Amino acid sequence: MGLGRGRIALELLAVGVDSPPESYLRQILERAGLPRFIPNCPVVDPWAGTIWVDLGNVEYRTALEYEGEHHLAPEQIAMDAWRDRRTRSSGWNQVKITKHDMARGEAYIVKLVLDALREHGYRG
Repeated sequence: MGLGRGRIALELLAVGVDSPPESYLRQILERAGLPRFIPNCPVVDPWAGTIWVDLGNVEYRTALEYEGEHHLAPEQIAMDAWRDRRTRSSGWNQVKITKHDMARGEAYIVKLVLDALREHGYRG
């Protein structure tokens, strides 16, 4: 990889991203001009303390979760259900995205996220 391409790749990185699909998802949203989503975003729940979501936009209280294959394990399903209840009860919208959603293309992903943002006041 050349120095120029390396610098471009470095600019696309974000601290805290847990997986390549999460990075790709964040880049899709940035290319679409949507509000910025923070990797490993904290959601403050008055009952459970801080919950961490894959990508979050605090201004529009919208959380994105990329659900990879490991989310099919019984223990992970239970943990995800708890997190989802706490996120929603804290007043956040939540969008779960899978590899099947990603396969539908960027426009589909942007529409899912845009709908959730608009439910919380985004007008862009």
